[in-house]
Amino acid sequence: ARLRLKEAILLGLEVLDRLGESFPEKGSIATLMTNLFHVKLMLSRKNNKDILGLPDISCKTKLSAMTILNVLITYSYLGRPDLFPFFALRMVKLSMKYGLSAISSMGFCCYGLLLSAIGDFDGGNRFGELSLCLLERYSSVMREWKPRVYMVYYGMIAHWKLPVKSTLEPILEARQIGMLIGDYEYASVSSFQYFCNASTAGVPLLTLEPPLRSAIVEMRARKQQAWLELISLLREYIFILKGKADDSVVVDGALMNQNEPSSPKMAEILSTANLNFQCYFCMASYYRMMTSFFLGDTNVALEMARKSEKCDKIMPSSPVIRLQAFFDGLSAFDAVRRSQLTHSLQLNARKRLISRGKKKIRKLKKFSKHCPRNNEHVLLLLEAELAALKGKLEDATSKYSLSEEISRKEGYIDIQAIACERAGLTIKWSGKDEERSRILIQRAIQLYRSWGAFAKVNQLLTLLENQSRENLLV
Repeated sequence: ARLRLKEAILLGLEVLDRLGESFPEKGSIATLMTNLFHVKLMLSRKNNKDILGLPDISCKTKLSAMTILNVLITYSYLGRPDLFPFFALRMVKLSMKYGLSAISSMGFCCYGLLLSAIGDFDGGNRFGELSLCLLERYSSVMREWKPRVYMVYYGMIAHWKLPVKSTLEPILEARQIGMLIGDYEYASVSSFQYFCNASTAGVPLLTLEPPLRSAIVEMRARKQQAWLELISLLREYIFILKGKADDSVVVDGALMNQNEPSSPKMAEILSTANLNFQCYFCMASYYRMMTSFFLGDTNVALEMARKSEKCDKIMPSSPVIRLQAFFDGLSAFDAVRRSQLTHSLQLNARKRLISRGKKKIRKLKKFSKHCPRNNEHVLLLLEAELAALKGKLEDATSKYSLSEEISRKEGYIDIQAIACERAGLTIKWSGKDEERSRILIQRAIQLYRSWGAFAKVNQLLTLLENQSRENLLV
């Protein structure tokens, strides 16, 4: 809870070495791939029924090793993500060789997370579902392990195959059980993951804010500083979009202060721990990218997009990866489209940005094959931007319209608002149908207001007012 993660990981590695389970100080990619190959080979001959039929573990030494690995796997995700896959693979190896325990449910779930992180979403979901079955097998201690397994599976695996909204209730259940049994760390992790998933699912900002305030109070009371700092980034993002950036909660915030820690205490903790808390800085860049895009600062949005692109490696399989790719591509295309109006970008710079946007389209296409309900709406919107960039107005407006329709159907009110806004701006910049452009932007204003982004509402109202003045002058 006090972020002494590096010390905890080093101590855990020493204990594991005494238990006969040694790990390299720094695992290479080659070593990781070798370990992954061996585990995949071991599991290739077994279906889930075979694995569930394995006996219980009887070796106390290996059970102790599993217990230590279970602790380290959480710490490594935050502080040493390079070690996370090695810990997950070892938990699976020990379970297959020496037998199952309740801890195996966490091991197989983290293995599923590892597979999802490298793009094997079907395999990831298979072992995530297996971990749920293992919980049932060890029903007498299910409450102890449910917060952990539910957080990993529903928080970071299931969204690749299931609608992200369907993950929210189980994650809340994980948090509630964690609070009841005194597992405040995983209750806090689950709170953080719930808000991550909810914010990518189009849940209105006004709906998110009250439980977010409560979660911050709980984390502060339980001294869960790591998760408090992470969740405070989301609260700052919400306050800025609501038009309350002058509120005391964001005076020293990370988003508007060059991606620095959001409090002097956090800076001190990071320094004391001698830890590069990459997850924190990546999330700060992610939220600032979106904030900057919404408020019209494309240059900052592009800068933050480059920094937050590390989410793929630092937070593997997180649902924020999808929106990072979307806003990254959107910022790139927006910069090029605005440069067409002002002639402010050189040819090579324009080509690089277009290439970047196309790369994000390819990424979202891959995601959409596995779960179109979570990805198709943002994929269509990026394709619409590219079509508009090429001067294909009819194709662009058709894709904007389809993106808005899917977003409305699935409840992504934020993306629905963006689709209307971008369609309106595209038609405005084409100079072909000013009245239709105004109607679309007015629709976007209504949607942004319903979402709770009042700062964006004011920005678009100013745009319409300026447009009306220009028309009067003409």
